[in-house]
Amino acid sequence: MTIEHPHFLIRANWTPEQHESNAKAWQVVLGNRPTQPLCPPLEEADDQPVRKSRLTAGFKDRIAADVMSAVSDGHDTFGKLRKKLKYTDRELKAGIRHGRKWQLRAVNTGTRARPNLAQFYTRIDNKPNSTRVYTVVRKGA
Repeated sequence: MTIEHPHFLIRANWTPEQHESNAKAWQVVLGNRPTQPLCPPLEEADDQPVRKSRLTAGFKDRIAADVMSAVSDGHDTFGKLRKKLKYTDRELKAGIRHGRKWQLRAVNTGTRARPNLAQFYTRIDNKPNSTRVYTVVRKGA
């Protein structure tokens, strides 16, 4: 079963005047588009304060873990941590203070066939004779 299209719908049969009127119609349609978006993007006003994140114990624990891994990688000052991690200064300071307490961590030491989980404690401390450089102290397995 085939559908027979009317002669005027087949573009191959159009005359140059029909092609020209079609192009003009599309120019009118494209020219009448609104230039502004329907919903403008949200902008932060200077008079409105930015909402602070809630410094819960779980959030501080995650930040402390991120800080410990960054310090182990060599980002051992506050400025380097600020560049490496995408947290605000307030959140970083809270994470460092939280990380100064002993944190229980675990690492997989076994294989897939014989899994084993080793637990140890870590904390953030200052390097000897320095108040600005951090180190990670590990205790246990």
